[in-house]
Amino acid sequence: MLLSGLNIPDEIFLKKQEHFHEIISMCDNMNVAMKYSLYFDRIDLIYHLLSNNIQFIQSELQILQKKALESVEKLKIPITKSRLAFGVCDPYGVLKPGEVYFRPTFNGRQFMIDSKICFVAKSPSYHLGDIRVLKLTSYQQLEHLYDVIVFPTKGQRPHPNEIAGSDLDGDKYLICWDNDLIPKQTNKPMNYNSTAKVQESEFITRKEMISHFANAQKTNQSGIIDNYYNYWANLLGVNSTQCRRLAELFSEAVDAPKTGQKIRIPAELKPPRKEEEQQQQLNNEMTSIQPVQDNNQPNTNNNNIEKKEFVWIKMLNNAKKFKEEFQIKLINENQFKSLSKETLLN
Repeated sequence: MLLSGLNIPDEIFLKKQEHFHEIISMCDNMNVAMKYSLYFDRIDLIYHLLSNNIQFIQSELQILQKKALESVEKLKIPITKSRLAFGVCDPYGVLKPGEVYFRPTFNGRQFMIDSKICFVAKSPSYHLGDIRVLKLTSYQQLEHLYDVIVFPTKGQRPHPNEIAGSDLDGDKYLICWDNDLIPKQTNKPMNYNSTAKVQESEFITRKEMISHFANAQKTNQSGIIDNYYNYWANLLGVNSTQCRRLAELFSEAVDAPKTGQKIRIPAELKPPRKEEEQQQQLNNEMTSIQPVQDNNQPNTNNNNIEKKEFVWIKMLNNAKKFKEEFQIKLINENQFKSLSKETLLN
């Protein structure tokens, strides 16, 4: 969603979704099997694949195929030129602001990245400024570090803090050097410094601790905010005022257990109730069949929202269609195999 909001063309995402045909051939194609073994962090399967023992791990590949099929509706697309890695700070202070160091490995061997820029992000992210485009650089002092993202310790603000307000206490980041997906423009990162004061007490009892954790679970609003964000994003896009305000609320909700702040979601950020939504849909349908207005007459119907089919909705529809067709294909193949066995036995 956020990359689309940063003007990455829809065609790029739809083209990346062509990985569907790879899922079908995963159990027969060694290169595809290797790609998905890395994607699902099954390094143990790589040895057999490199030894050309694809038949030996057929059952394991079928499990990966099933996982890949389950992930298509979550719009998880394997991007070869990307990694999920821990973030660390530059221990030598050689990195400048706007730079990042990353040296990935493949099959235990380091390799050079064929790009000079990348974007770094973190999940979950709701603000367009959470995606940071940084310069990939190399320093001799850092060459012993691999499979970790090294951030600079210089600058007015730490880059990890710019990325969804994260820090380097074990957070993992997505780093991507696929030029098709790197935004040409970025938004200013959001300020994640909470203004709410942390509630402190000289002496905290066990009862207060239990009550605090129980209430923190009960009053946690982050899941609700996530649902509301997705609703408005699907309706109006991630650039909408509703999404921007919910992104700010989500940050406050994450810090609420520490600050004690009570998160209240304004009524205008809540999706309409089912009855209102159905009535609005009925009104839209009635409007669509009314006689055409005179062009000279003012259009007073400002309540109708022009709905756009955003790229992630198109991708979701593609994923559902593929999953349904592939499941039918598997059922037919299993039925054919059963019939073949019965024929042989008879």
